[in-house]
Amino acid sequence: MKRRAIIPTLVGALATSAGAHPHTYVEQQALLSIGTERVDLNLTIVPSLTDGPAIFDQLDLNGDGDIDHDEAQILQQAVLDAAHLTMDGTAVTWAAGPVTMPSAVRLSTGTGQITLSASARLPNAPARDHSLRFEIAYDAFSHDWQVQPFYFADLTAHGLPALHRDDTKPAITVRYSTGTPNRADLNP
Repeated sequence: MKRRAIIPTLVGALATSAGAHPHTYVEQQALLSIGTERVDLNLTIVPSLTDGPAIFDQLDLNGDGDIDHDEAQILQQAVLDAAHLTMDGTAVTWAAGPVTMPSAVRLSTGTGQITLSASARLPNAPARDHSLRFEIAYDAFSHDWQVQPFYFADLTAHGLPALHRDDTKPAITVRYSTGTPNRADLNP
């Protein structure tokens, strides 16, 4: 029995210490966790082997060979400025979260990933159908973004949301219901 417990532990230890493989193109993902009260955004940018050095040079604004906290914050603000979220047509503001930058070597060799996070509080909305739209237009490294939504349990309480992916840009629209509206909500 002890052998069976050791093998998964060793596999897990090796997996966590192994580095990422070099990529042939810049990969960018926007993962959204959507609920009725908030949206959490996790962005990942993985430079390619060929683009890594240029991306590093673009981020290392002071040319000291390292991407410091201020430089990481500048990148995060630029990306969040291009990440648009609306609920029922009204813009929602992001609150910036942590930023993780790989080492200069990993970034320039295409084996590291940049991660940025943010969250947004959604306005209190009456019980009815809603539309949430997310679009990201940050294209300094690549025009392509994979946008993937995940749903908190409260968002699916009144049925599975309808997801529409835009064919022309990295954008999605999620339509969902927060329940049956009260009569008072129906009167203008």
